[in-house]
Amino acid sequence: MGEAYEAMGNEAAARDIWTEITHDPVQEGSEAVIYQALALRMLGRSDDANKMLNDLVTTNKASLDGSDGPSAVTNFVLGRAMGLLGKQAEAESYMDAALEIDPDAALLARIEASQPADAGSE
Repeated sequence: MGEAYEAMGNEAAARDIWTEITHDPVQEGSEAVIYQALALRMLGRSDDANKMLNDLVTTNKASLDGSDGPSAVTNFVLGRAMGLLGKQAEAESYMDAALEIDPDAALLARIEASQPADAGSE
């Protein structure tokens, strides 16, 4: 929505949306952290966004060794975060793992992750 306001020339409304996203409570390690990081980038706070993404990677890598084993969602989140951090080879590896675990659900995630990842990066 922030990008729509920006495209219409309403920078103030766009910034308000992105700021609101950065303040929304999210579960640590969840996909929602990715959207907060993207909002931070749109606000020109790339260092904060990258720290958030690196923390997300650390949290999700630790959960790969959990009792239930790796999940498609965890691998997707790792792939998306790695892509946003510019680590394309690692991103593809995690996306491949997500597809191997759950081809149906992970396929949509892979399509989403293939969208441009550097929007708003500095």
